[in-house]
Amino acid sequence: MGYKHFHTIYSTVDDDPNYERYKNSPQKLDSIEKNFSPKIRAWVIYVTFKGKDKYGNFGEHVYQCAINKNLSKCVVGIEVDNLSIR
Repeated sequence: MGYKHFHTIYSTVDDDPNYERYKNSPQKLDSIEKNFSPKIRAWVIYVTFKGKDKYGNFGEHVYQCAINKNLSKCVVGIEVDNLSIR
């Protein structure tokens, strides 16, 4: 049926390997934050289709799909029929 709401998921300063070690040291943490550059970790897309879901329920269903950063593989799909994204 279609898809919409294509979003990127970026890395955060918390992902820096030194973050946990220096999070209580304001001067060192400021240095980490100053040099931090977010990178794309993954993408999220919402897919709507008519048919049976994984439980055998027939109807219109919405799935949230996480796609790797290269857009080559769906990592996980979660049924989110009750989420209002329309």
